[in-house]
Amino acid sequence: MSLPEFSTQGELFSTAGLSASLFAPTDRYRLFAKVIYPRLVATRPVLEPCYCADNGRVALEPVLMLGVSVLQFLDGVPDRLAVEMLRYHAGWNFALNRQLGDSGFHPTSLGHFRDRLEEHQQSALAFKAILDGLEEAGLVSRQSRQRLDSTQMFGRVGKMSRLDCVRESLRLALKELEEGFGAQPRPPFWIGLWERYVESQVDYRAGAETLARKLAEAGTDVWQLLEWLGRPEQSRGKAGPQVELLRRVFAEQFDVRVGQATPLSKERVLVPPGGEPAAAEAGTATTSPVQAEPPAAQPPSPDSMNGPNPQAELPMAEAIDAAPGPVPASCASEPDASAGSQPPGGAAGVQPVLPPRVSDPPPGGGCPSLPPTPGAAVAQAAASPVAESASEPGPPAAQPPGAGAAPSPPAASGAVVQPKDKKQLASDRVQNPHEPEATYAAKGQGDHWKEHVGYKVQVAETVCEATLAPGEPTRNFIMGIVTHPAYESDEAGEAKMEAEQAAMGLGKPPVQYVDGAYISAQKLVQAAEEGRELIGPAPPPATNNDGRFTSDAFRVEVEQRRASCPAGHQSSQCSRLEEETTGRISFRFEWDTATCAACPLRAQCIKATHKHRTLVVGEHHTALQTRRQEQRTGPFKQRMKHRNAIEGTQSELVRGHGLRHARYRGLAKTKLQNYFTAAACNVKRWLRRLAWEMDPAGVGSRRGLPATAN
Repeated sequence: MSLPEFSTQGELFSTAGLSASLFAPTDRYRLFAKVIYPRLVATRPVLEPCYCADNGRVALEPVLMLGVSVLQFLDGVPDRLAVEMLRYHAGWNFALNRQLGDSGFHPTSLGHFRDRLEEHQQSALAFKAILDGLEEAGLVSRQSRQRLDSTQMFGRVGKMSRLDCVRESLRLALKELEEGFGAQPRPPFWIGLWERYVESQVDYRAGAETLARKLAEAGTDVWQLLEWLGRPEQSRGKAGPQVELLRRVFAEQFDVRVGQATPLSKERVLVPPGGEPAAAEAGTATTSPVQAEPPAAQPPSPDSMNGPNPQAELPMAEAIDAAPGPVPASCASEPDASAGSQPPGGAAGVQPVLPPRVSDPPPGGGCPSLPPTPGAAVAQAAASPVAESASEPGPPAAQPPGAGAAPSPPAASGAVVQPKDKKQLASDRVQNPHEPEATYAAKGQGDHWKEHVGYKVQVAETVCEATLAPGEPTRNFIMGIVTHPAYESDEAGEAKMEAEQAAMGLGKPPVQYVDGAYISAQKLVQAAEEGRELIGPAPPPATNNDGRFTSDAFRVEVEQRRASCPAGHQSSQCSRLEEETTGRISFRFEWDTATCAACPLRAQCIKATHKHRTLVVGEHHTALQTRRQEQRTGPFKQRMKHRNAIEGTQSELVRGHGLRHARYRGLAKTKLQNYFTAAACNVKRWLRRLAWEMDPAGVGSRRGLPATAN
C-alpha cells in the first residue's frame, strides 16, 4: 500500500479553529494536540518503510492510525468504539488535527495497522516516541533511579485440562489435514478419529478413571496419526502449523516405549454387504484368542521373517519419525506360526502382525478404497454393516498404568504410549492450542495462592524521592515494560528489561528498588562492581534443619575461609565445591566432632544422630549476609518505602488501562498491547502535570489529590 500525502498545516475548516471556544488551555485533548501529536508526527519517517512508496492503493495515514491507537488505550475503548469516537468526538478530532468532513475507516483497519507494526518490529514505536518527548521536556533522564516489579497477565484463552488440550490439538490438526487432503485418499483410521475428536465431545461427568483412559486413548490416536504422516509418501504438503503443534503437545504429554508388545483396541470396522470385515477403522489387525496356524494357501509375509524390529533399539524421538505407519487389517499378512524368531517386544507367545513393505503388493488383492471426505465416509459406514473387532490383550506389563483398556499403537510399531506423570510435565508446555505461547504460572501459598495462564509483565518506573506539593501529580514515569512467558522467573525478566532499556539507549539505573525475587548474592556483587545500588530484601536462608540454627546464625567469612558458630567456635575445615554441570562454586565449613560433642548448644544446632555440624554456603555469601543484617535497620526500611509505589502503578495499569487481560492472542501482539498501555499511561501523567503547572490551584482542587511522597 502506498502512503497518502501528509501535512501538519491546519486548514480553514480544521477543528483547530474551534480550540478557543470548546477546549480550555488545560484540557487534555488540547494539550495532546500541542505536545503529544507532534511527537507522533516525528515518527512518520520510521513508519514509511512499513508501506510501499508508490505501489498499491493509497493507505490510511499511519500517523493518524498511531494517534488513534494511543487515544484508544488512553480512554480504554475497543476498535469499534475508537472509530465511533473519531466520527463523533470533537476532542479526538482536535487532538489528531482532523479536518471537518474527513472520512472514517473500518475498525479492522486498526488491526491491520497493528499487524504492520508487529511485522516490521515497530511495536514499541509509540512508547519510545513519548519517552523521547519526556526526556526533551526534562521529566526523565537516560539514567535515573527506578523501581521494578512484575504482575500477571491473563491470556485470551483459559487453562485446559490435559485431556482437553490433547483432544483439541488433535481436532485442529484433523481439520487442517482435511482442508489439505482434497481428493486424496485418507488413512484407514480417519473415520474413527474424525468421529471421536471432531464430531463428539467427552462426557465430563465420567469418573477420573474413565477420563484417564480417554487421555491414554487420545495419545494412542495421536501417535497413530503422526506415524502415518511420517511416511515418505505423506511428507509433502500435509505438515501445517496445527500438525506441528500436535507433535509438540504429544511430546510434552506422553512417553513412547518402543519395542514392547501392545494390546490392540476395539474398533468399528466396515463390513461389505454379505462379507467379512474388510478393514479396521484404526488400521489394526485382529487376532484370535488362540494362535492358529495360517492356512496353507496363505503364504507368510516376507516382513514376518525379518527378525527383530530394528526400531526397538532407536531412541524415542527417532522412533517417532522412523516407525512404519498403520495398515488396514485386510492389508496385513497373517503371522507365521512356524517361525522361530522372537517378536519385536521379546515376549514369548506374543506374535504381533507385521505389515508388508510398501513396495510389496498386499496379499489377497488391493486394500478397499476409502471415501474422499469424512462426511462421505461416515455416510458409507452408516449404510454398511458394522462389526466390532476385539483383539487379545497383550501382557499386563505392556499396558500403561491407569489406562485401563486404552488403545495402543498399531502392533507393527511395537510401542506403548503412556501419559507422563504430573511431575514430568514441563512448565513451558502448551496449556491451550488456541494460544500456545500462554503458559501456566502460580505463586503464593494458602489464601494468597494465585495461578493463571498467560504472561508476566515487568514494569520499570522512575523514582522521585522528593515530597510532592499538595495536589501535585506524580513526577514518575514508566521507563520500560517487558512481556515474557509466565513461567519465567523475575530474575530472567529483569535481564530482559535491562536488554530492552539498553536497546532504547537507556543506561542502567544507579539505584534500583526491587523485592526479594530479584535479589541474589550474585546480583548484589554484580551491582556493587558496576557502582550501582540494588535495594531489596535478601531471600531468607533455607529452613530445612527442623528449626535448628540456619546459616543466618553463623558468622561466615568466605574470603578468609573461616566461620564461627553461634557458640563462638571456629570451623576446623573448609572445602571448595564446584558443580560440574553449572559451574556454581560453594564452600563447605565443618566443625570437629569433639567440639560439637561438648557444645552446650548442640541440641539447637545438629540432630542427635549427627556427629558434627557442617555448613554449605555460596561463593558470594558475604554479600548476602551483609544485606540480611542491613535490612533489619531503620534507614533501610525507610528507603524500601520507595519501592511500594510500584504497586500503585501496576494497579493504575490494570484498572485504568486493562493490563490484566490480553486483548490479542500470542506473545508478540501482547507485547504490542503493553507498549501502547505504557505509552498511554505516560501520556496521561504528562498531560496532568502540564495542566497542573499551568494552573496548580485549579487542577489540584478539581482533582482533590493529597500530598504524596514517591
